[in-house]
Amino acid sequence: MLRIVIIILIINTAVYSCKRKEECIRSAISNELYRNNIWLYLLHYKEGKSEIDDPYFFISPLGRTNPKAELKSTINLLFNKPQEICRFPARAYFLHLKTNMPFNIDKCVNLRMFLKYLEGSDVHLIYVEQYPYNMPSLFGHLFLKVDSPNCRIINYTADVDSAGLLHPFKGLFGYYRGYFSVIPCEEGIEKYVEIHKRKMYTKHLPMNDEELMLMKLHIWELLHVKPSYYFTHRNCASETYHLVSFKYPLKNPKVFKAPTDIFGEISSQSSIHRSGKVNIIYSSDRKVYINIRPLYHDILDKPTGFRRGYEAIISEFEGSYSFKEEKLSFDRWTVVKGSYLSNYMENPSLSFEISLLKKDDKSYYLYGNIGTGISVYINKLTLFTLFFGELYENILEGYISPGILFQGDNWSFIVKGDLGKIKRRFYAGIDIHPDSRYSIRIENIGGTLRLGTGFFF
Repeated sequence: MLRIVIIILIINTAVYSCKRKEECIRSAISNELYRNNIWLYLLHYKEGKSEIDDPYFFISPLGRTNPKAELKSTINLLFNKPQEICRFPARAYFLHLKTNMPFNIDKCVNLRMFLKYLEGSDVHLIYVEQYPYNMPSLFGHLFLKVDSPNCRIINYTADVDSAGLLHPFKGLFGYYRGYFSVIPCEEGIEKYVEIHKRKMYTKHLPMNDEELMLMKLHIWELLHVKPSYYFTHRNCASETYHLVSFKYPLKNPKVFKAPTDIFGEISSQSSIHRSGKVNIIYSSDRKVYINIRPLYHDILDKPTGFRRGYEAIISEFEGSYSFKEEKLSFDRWTVVKGSYLSNYMENPSLSFEISLLKKDDKSYYLYGNIGTGISVYINKLTLFTLFFGELYENILEGYISPGILFQGDNWSFIVKGDLGKIKRRFYAGIDIHPDSRYSIRIENIGGTLRLGTGFFF
């Protein structure tokens, strides 16, 4: 029996070890390492293509769409120019583990300093609740913390210019670039908790030594690239999660990724695990409204796990079918919308919206508003008053919106009025949450009664 074991070990060593370039390429290709999940993880492959569009990240000109070509080019580069291991240490480490290819980073001074700086062994996934004053943080923020002995934060964010009217459009269509940074814990935690007054949730992610080293080396490779950043995907949630995805795969991956989705699934905290919704609403004006919200948090939805009185929407699409006219139409695209009814002792209340609204059958107009005000929390009751500036069809108007919000465990209720020279209407809505997968809403908008149900995804 011992003899058989020795023979097996010898055979495995012969297949998975290499000292020369040709042997390493032959071994890697014959064992199809280009199909290996770790290799695809290192290249950020999804559905046959890398999600990183920065050419600096690849060695082969075909690397973004051909993991086999990138594998061969990587081995060639590491043998022809051994110093390039300092640039691609994660890929070299993967090949070392799989083929016993040489792995020596003694001459990589900056890399070794980085590993010393990030020498912690405990990995935690951190979710920071939503923050309406920063567009990329409308749905919260996700980052990694590595500590013991030193505490560091691995953060991914957008390199944005000053906020303006085009800011949400740029974020939706990938005009911003994202980047990773590694900073001391106290610097990041002070920013989120002490300055912004945001709650943080933590999930410990155990890793062995090889997994930890692979992740750290991969972070080093990512520090030198700036891929496109999108608010809806390839954001702080997706890119931070990717660092640990080889160890903690999601059971329910989604196209649109919010920090709440990822943290909720990994931590099994269902109270913060939903962000997409489809609503079907019947109105007393004999219309059926259908709206889709890929990323959102509704102010009336069950508030457990979120800031109370908080609403955020990115790209809500709303259409309707009129029984009178027997006609289906697209009515509205809400590019971005946020509302934060904060206790006056914390942050000021804030609300804003940018939408494209239907004017007639052939044209639309841009609608926008911004408001600020005060709110008071009394147990589950919130009293608020917001002062708005509103622009639509070249009409600039101001109005005031006072109201009350009452949020229970399985239901929410809101009443408010919009009062101005042109706009005078009231709103009342009740949301009932019989299950975490759907809700029932009854609402009255300016005298029109609407009844609908929503399904979360």
